[in-house]
Amino acid sequence: MQWLTALLAFATTMLMFSIVVSTLVEMIHRIFGLRAKGMQLMLGNLYSRVILPKLTKSEGDAKELLTPQEFAALIMENRATTEKGDPSTGWISGFLRWFVDWAVVTDIPVEVFTQKLASSRLVGAADVLTDEVVMDISQKYEAFGKEVSLYFESRARLFSVCVAFFVAWTFYVHPYKLAVAFLKNPEIAGAVAEKAADVHAQYAVLMEKLNTAAAAKPETGAGSTEDLKGAIAALQEKLTEAENQTKELRTLGAPVGWEVNPALKSCALGAVTVDCSFGAFGTNWTLPSIANAFWLLVGGLLVGLGAPFWAQAVSSLTASRDVSRRIAEIVAPNGVATAKAAVPQDAAPQPDSVPVTTFKVARAAGQKNVAK
Repeated sequence: MQWLTALLAFATTMLMFSIVVSTLVEMIHRIFGLRAKGMQLMLGNLYSRVILPKLTKSEGDAKELLTPQEFAALIMENRATTEKGDPSTGWISGFLRWFVDWAVVTDIPVEVFTQKLASSRLVGAADVLTDEVVMDISQKYEAFGKEVSLYFESRARLFSVCVAFFVAWTFYVHPYKLAVAFLKNPEIAGAVAEKAADVHAQYAVLMEKLNTAAAAKPETGAGSTEDLKGAIAALQEKLTEAENQTKELRTLGAPVGWEVNPALKSCALGAVTVDCSFGAFGTNWTLPSIANAFWLLVGGLLVGLGAPFWAQAVSSLTASRDVSRRIAEIVAPNGVATAKAAVPQDAAPQPDSVPVTTFKVARAAGQKNVAK
């Protein structure tokens, strides 16, 4: 039972920091518009490899058509909020478009894509875009979208692991020290394990927010600038919240955060065998030993497994612990009752067995016959 509680406490701690990583990754995606850049890359390649060869017969024809960048901007343009005539030209608007991706749409169904395919200078090639060609381009648009989605999912996982390394290093997520503390101190493990339900609820809220954000229509113009400011503020707020969670875990006794280390000596030249501190930019920094640096990297890998993985682990371990408790509650009372029955204090008289009863009846009957 103790090891099960220790595992649950460990998984709960990992889930806490995995939620922090997932939130940070989402904020960074919003701030730097990585999804929009991925969409631009896919549309540019689709135009260069599939559409442009169907529209051009010579180099002179290509000069009169859109560039891949212009085609991507045309397809991703939010027609409901952007004025006609492409007013967003100029280096200032270009910089804003690059930084906050305003007036763009990243969720484009194939029907909307084919509508925009006939827009602008592509209208002049309407005689080339026959039904068969449009169908072929539409099918390749969906295929390109699936392929780029797989690519960006892989890149997002790698990016999440990098952020997990940062979180593990910043908050000193040392898996070996955590495991030892939870196994040797049942009180600490129990206190952290009791937070499993709350942390899992935080994970559910995070998933709901991410799904809502993915399904929501993108805002444009000044609204996106406000979104950018809100994303930066939310990023700072999440880092502060993560620091508070680390302090709460330390209060419960979990060895997380750099504050768990004793007073550190100044770093000296040579091999680093113990944690030490050094000053830079007016702040004291901690340099871990080689062994602790290795364990922090392992902690980053564990946190980088992702919030869904640790949420599933917490759910399974919580269910297993509950089942173990119920079994213990069922077995313990029966054991006590059996012990009491084995040594009764005021035992009730037990009835005679059948042979003894028949013997007594026969003896009584025989005595009556003798008396006669």
